[in-house]
Amino acid sequence: MRRIFFCILLIAVFTAVQPALALEEVVINGDFKYGNFSGWELSKRPPSIETDSYGNHAVGYFFTGKHILQQIDFTGVDMINYDIYIMALGPFEQTFDVYIGKNLVKSYENEIFSWRTETIDTSYIEGVHPLIFSSEGKPATTMNIYIDNISGIREPGSFKGIQNSPLGWIAFPVAILLSLFIMRINIYTKNTRKGLKKSDSDDIISKESCLAHLDEKLNSDSYMK
Repeated sequence: MRRIFFCILLIAVFTAVQPALALEEVVINGDFKYGNFSGWELSKRPPSIETDSYGNHAVGYFFTGKHILQQIDFTGVDMINYDIYIMALGPFEQTFDVYIGKNLVKSYENEIFSWRTETIDTSYIEGVHPLIFSSEGKPATTMNIYIDNISGIREPGSFKGIQNSPLGWIAFPVAILLSLFIMRINIYTKNTRKGLKKSDSDDIISKESCLAHLDEKLNSDSYMK
């Protein structure tokens, strides 16, 4: 019965801690799977959602003078990943840029390539900053760019991951309290067992003493008389 009780407590500890240890996606709607830009702030003339002929799924489609922006908490996020396909860009002073706040972290100019995954190191960034994808250049110039699968993962164990998890604020206190409770039960159980063994031993010694005393008494001269 005691083992079952311990198992129940261990399961409770695991259940409390598990949400705090889960991977957390910090980008909302980075794959545009619902066919819209929900979660993003858009320029006055926003980009559009198109269907990628290769993957047959929704992607963000940019041409000159468009941008999307989302406020991201970068605490505990080591990198931002995204897929990009540049069908046409340049050569007339056009760029497709990625910003974190006011800092330009990636720029494309006068190049064409098919789908590839790009990675931006964000391990040095803390706090909330806007993540911006922006197509810049002269109006009426040629630019055709697809972007998809924008993602940032907060690793388990980071404070922000614990804070944002459903049970984050209570997970570790609960785990600690349950662990201390289990330790207390184990100590009490061990002491009780030691006490029982000592009592049994004392009981055996007292019986042997009594028997020896009786033997001594029966064999004594006074008793024989």
